[in-house]
Amino acid sequence: MDHDEEDARRLRRLVGWFDTTDNEWATQALTRAVARAGRLLVAHQGFGPEHPVSATIAAADAYLEHPSAESYAAYFAAASRSYPFGAGEGCYRVVGAEDCGPGSGCRTGAGTLDQVASAVGAGAVLRAIKLRPAAQGDA
Repeated sequence: MDHDEEDARRLRRLVGWFDTTDNEWATQALTRAVARAGRLLVAHQGFGPEHPVSATIAAADAYLEHPSAESYAAYFAAASRSYPFGAGEGCYRVVGAEDCGPGSGCRTGAGTLDQVASAVGAGAVLRAIKLRPAAQGDA
């Protein structure tokens, strides 16, 4: 198995974990991962500060700084406007999932990490969210 396939599998396992774990800590950890991956996507795509992805990152940061039902609702609304980026309204099922059941990435929106990976690579997403150390020679 090559490095890219291994990274994609690791990322999809993480998406599955997020999608089957239901507690405040996991919600905050997923939001942090989405914001970090989003920064990578913004840089890769050249999105400006007014782009919906940038607005979603700002809303995620605000929620993480002051977690509340209101700040999460603002993040969810921003994420819905930047679909498929962010854990908002929409289907976030990862490729290969049979349906939108638990573990598919759809229930929590964790599948957005897989969407970002389709643009920048799974290894880059794992590094951005600090789940894979940068190796010498990594692009």
